[in-house]
Amino acid sequence: MNFLARLLENLDRRKRLSNIVILCSSILLIVLIELTLQLLDIPDRRLKYDISLPFIIENDHRGLDWRGYHTFNDKLFEIDDVIYRDENDSVFWVPKPDTHPFNSEGTIGDRTSDSCNSQRCIKILSIGDSNTLWDGETSYPFVTREIISGKGDLNCEARLMNAGVHGYSSYQGLKYLKRFIRYKPDIITISFGWNDTLSVRAPEDKSYGKALKRFLAQQESVLFRTVRKSRIFQLLEQGTLFIITRFLEPRTRYRVTPADFEKNLREMISIARLNGAVPVIITRPHYFRKEKILNFEYDVDRYNEIAKRVAISENIPLFDMHSFTRQFNPEKIFSDYSHLNTEGHRLAAEELFKTIGPEVERICNRKNGDSK
Repeated sequence: MNFLARLLENLDRRKRLSNIVILCSSILLIVLIELTLQLLDIPDRRLKYDISLPFIIENDHRGLDWRGYHTFNDKLFEIDDVIYRDENDSVFWVPKPDTHPFNSEGTIGDRTSDSCNSQRCIKILSIGDSNTLWDGETSYPFVTREIISGKGDLNCEARLMNAGVHGYSSYQGLKYLKRFIRYKPDIITISFGWNDTLSVRAPEDKSYGKALKRFLAQQESVLFRTVRKSRIFQLLEQGTLFIITRFLEPRTRYRVTPADFEKNLREMISIARLNGAVPVIITRPHYFRKEKILNFEYDVDRYNEIAKRVAISENIPLFDMHSFTRQFNPEKIFSDYSHLNTEGHRLAAEELFKTIGPEVERICNRKNGDSK
């Protein structure tokens, strides 16, 4: 019995020793692999948006999700700190104040505190995406301001707050409008549809805030940050991404559904009216490229039709910028397939003024006490 007991004890000791050797060998192997990957700089590039996998799934069939890039990597923007207080009011990313081309309030042009130099003054607030933002000084909102101010027969000073932001959807535009309505604009131009149509694997915009807040909470963990820096983790993550995007048909969703897009537009119109402003709907210009076309681009026209239908049913000014631009050679007025160039913005501004000109004249005359 003693011999059997000693034998079992020796076997158990050898098993424990063997387990320890296997564990140590595994740890050593992982360390060696990590060091080798670091030395060889593999993977040689980080994932495009450098954040957790659910936020950056690229889908060859429908497009790609650039919300993570604007939130975490874009030098022009920073995380909207409202996310920490109420994720339902967050717009996810906002312009960095005093970073060109933005002013101290993160907009382009005049600020909420800037006052007019004369009584005959009209304030314009432009809400939209990157086509509205453009480079600021040659964007269609800016050129429109210059056209109004240069009209001698109007004798009216135009003030502009361009609150367009790269990558914004109508969901974000609605939240953003509520922040700048204190500007007390007389006219609010609204142009969305391109980013709304984007089909993504991560949650749609109205649920994205909660997911983003959870992710930010995870980042507070030292373990999470350490794992993210591991080349082994990065390699496994890229491998997973490759499999999902090349061999699977991942479930995707619109950033903003057509129904919610219409709902957001109507709510923006309602806010404008309640605050004494004239809302103006502008469709989203684009053209189909000769090279491979992402499927979601076809949906932009569908959303433009929704925008036009809303404007007509609400009896408000409509500038169908998309239809307007189609009469020109796209290579002459577009900088790429979804953004106008300087000439395109100039032409669009001139046409926009034709749409809002009567409203501009009415408002300027009213403010001057003119009965015309």
